[in-house]
Amino acid sequence: MRTSLLSLPTELRLQIASYALEQLPTNGKDRGQLLHSFRGSDYKASANLAIRLVCRQFNGDFHRLAIQKTTFVLHHAPAIKVNAQPNEVLRDVRKLVISGHSIISHWQRFPFNRECLHLDDLSFYGTLEIAEHRNDVVRMLRSLQNVKQVTFSMEPSSKAERLGYCRLVGQILKEDHYQRYDSPDAPQPETTWWSWGHHSEQAWECLLAQEPKPIMAEQDYLLFIKPKVDELIAQMVLLST
Repeated sequence: MRTSLLSLPTELRLQIASYALEQLPTNGKDRGQLLHSFRGSDYKASANLAIRLVCRQFNGDFHRLAIQKTTFVLHHAPAIKVNAQPNEVLRDVRKLVISGHSIISHWQRFPFNRECLHLDDLSFYGTLEIAEHRNDVVRMLRSLQNVKQVTFSMEPSSKAERLGYCRLVGQILKEDHYQRYDSPDAPQPETTWWSWGHHSEQAWECLLAQEPKPIMAEQDYLLFIKPKVDELIAQMVLLST
């Protein structure tokens, strides 16, 4: 007897579909190049969702999985597009790419103020060179929830954009220190602590969400943060030469 996909147990069908729907870098591309391809005019999220159109059973089995595995790129009016979607759809979205940072000035605790959104990756493309944009990002990150990773896509050869990212991290640390020790209502720890990584050979940088750091004496905090500041300064010196 010949075995077809539809004859397999549901758990196996879902596992196979999960591999098939994963949008991984190909042809030697790194993740930064993959993000750039998502931004291109040729990219259509609908191509990765087409599995739902094969038949009624495919739609029933893979509808939610297809949404979870697909990267959605919002080039224009992202807030309008997101707010037009019901919670039942947004709850399965895991990967979003949006342009610029102006939209986040209106966010409170959740992306687009939709608590049903639980993102594995929130990617921005646009410039971090502008201080006003960085200020919006810093404010947003202190209270942002339901996001595991924030990614910044940039031109691989742009030292200015990479310096902008380093300045962003510096502003995050500066604001955290101020809110913990110097603000009128101190201590006000962050809702989410963000660790950062440098990918000097790739076209992206990212922040990883972690639990907030405990309240501690200022001297202990300065000792804790010093290696991170030293690493940041070294990276900025390297980019400036």
